[in-house]
Amino acid sequence: MLAIAGGGRHVLATTARAGGGAWLDLVHLDVRRRIARTAIEGRPSTGTTALFARDGSELLAVGGDQGLQVVDATAARVLRTFAIGAVRSVRADTAAATLSVVVERAGGEATVVIDRSTLECVAGC
Repeated sequence: MLAIAGGGRHVLATTARAGGGAWLDLVHLDVRRRIARTAIEGRPSTGTTALFARDGSELLAVGGDQGLQVVDATAARVLRTFAIGAVRSVRADTAAATLSVVVERAGGEATVVIDRSTLECVAGC
């Protein structure tokens, strides 16, 4: 997973972590080095991220095989974890101020809706 934040000054990238899970690294492009690292649960899936704004901060929703994690994109700090199943896609809906998350469930796929301002699950939980 790779995302650009901070007005193009930060790159967030994941790498596999020994023993399971992944590392989320925050790289500052001005100084060309990692400035923060945090462990995240599960394995992030390709194409299951969404960058969005909340209260003046940039947040990153990272989907994976064990659910969704919302991360502060400028500090690489996990704010909230949703154990909602394997994530297939994430979309930040600006008109509705929600995150729409498609997850794999028994019998098919389901949509989970998360309020971006409160980071609470409001449907499909």
